[in-house]
Amino acid sequence: MSALWNRRRGALLFSLTGVLSVSLIVVEPAGAFSSRPNAATTTTTTVPASTTTTSTTVPSGSTTTTTVPSGSTTTTTVPTTTTTIPRPAVIPWPSGLSSAVSIPQLGIFATSPNQPTLPIASITKMMTTWVVLHRLPLAFNQHGPCRTVSPGDYGVYQHDLKTDQSNVRLVLGMNLCEGTLLRGLLVHSAGDYAHMLVELTGWSNSTFISVMNRDARVLGLRSTHYVEVTGIDGRDVSTAADQTKLAIDLMNAEPIVRDIVTLPDVALPGVGVVSSYTPFVGEGGVIGVKSGFTGLAGGCDVMAINFVVGDQTVTAYSVVLGDHGANPIVGAGIAALALARSLRPYLRLEHSTAGATVVWTAAPINEAGGTGSGPT
Repeated sequence: MSALWNRRRGALLFSLTGVLSVSLIVVEPAGAFSSRPNAATTTTTTVPASTTTTSTTVPSGSTTTTTVPSGSTTTTTVPTTTTTIPRPAVIPWPSGLSSAVSIPQLGIFATSPNQPTLPIASITKMMTTWVVLHRLPLAFNQHGPCRTVSPGDYGVYQHDLKTDQSNVRLVLGMNLCEGTLLRGLLVHSAGDYAHMLVELTGWSNSTFISVMNRDARVLGLRSTHYVEVTGIDGRDVSTAADQTKLAIDLMNAEPIVRDIVTLPDVALPGVGVVSSYTPFVGEGGVIGVKSGFTGLAGGCDVMAINFVVGDQTVTAYSVVLGDHGANPIVGAGIAALALARSLRPYLRLEHSTAGATVVWTAAPINEAGGTGSGPT
């Protein structure tokens, strides 16, 4: 009996020569163990050693078998995503000066670490303009209400002449309308025109100033306060951050302002053509907005500049306060221009199915209080 078994075992081993594997499968009869969920049926395939078999058993279904020839390699490429963390923008904050920059279309707003509350000179006239236009709305091609130059108006003009304040010549009996007065105020910083605009509103001087301060609070200008309408008083104070916000609101809310401040000069009755006091207007994309100077305030400049990126245009703003150099207004303007231009390298045009848009490529900056890097 054992001899017979040995012969059969030898035959069995002989028949398995060259076979990679043998699986012993117990197939349950139909209906057996019906209480077990998802009973599976498995089919076993015996293949030569020269092949590799991968089997996947699917519940209550069938076995999927993939045969890969020996020596073959299957490579699966998995997509990878690389995230680059943007670097901070390098902004050349002018040493010792209060300054700020913004590109409102892209949510960019940054200020120098040095943000004291300072006298702001004729930059005050931006808020004067804001109050006038909210009281007496006007489009660029409209004249608006008019006023005849009174002895009181002429007296203000004479005072401005004697005290070397910015002005435009007035003549008794001259008729001046709102549009003309705004042009003289914003382009040539005429203080006597500011007082005539207050008279046009029908408010007293004190009421007008109260409205200036009320609107400053409404606009979130927390470090801003006014005591008169021209900025000649050193108690008209603000910060670069606040004046950046005001310039953006004024330019966006009042198209007439954007149209006026971009003018390098303007023709006015009784005096002819006068030039803008705002540095670089009409050059290199600069479109305004307002400058100012007093001995106490030094040179101040609020600049708006257009950058063309592909077929898109974005407006950047920069403000510099407190330049006490040899030529303060020009010095403030040069610093403001350098600040604004420092933002341009971080602008890029991106295309998508929705169209082309300008994007900011540096680290996001949107807070008042010192962001970006550079000298302070």
